[in-house]
Amino acid sequence: MATVEQVRQCDRQLQLGQNQEKKTRLVLEQVQANTGESKMFRSMGRMFVLCSGEELARDLNADLSRISTEAAKSTEMKTVLERKREELAKQLQDLAPQQ
Repeated sequence: MATVEQVRQCDRQLQLGQNQEKKTRLVLEQVQANTGESKMFRSMGRMFVLCSGEELARDLNADLSRISTEAAKSTEMKTVLERKREELAKQLQDLAPQQ
């Protein structure tokens, strides 16, 4: 039972990562499309700080790499857990009385 819940948790983490990646890519596209005429701000807690487009793009690219790394870890964990679940199911079948 715990393994099934862990697989679901990995699925939720993967979905969250995909959503974050989509949002980050969308913001990055808008930052790159900015010609410098508009001021750009980065949120920090409850306030916004003025920053350059290059700085914002660098931060967004760092966020994308972090999201990619976390997604790879979650995918690997999900694979391990699914394999473990299959092994446990097979062991239970082997222990069940044959009729």
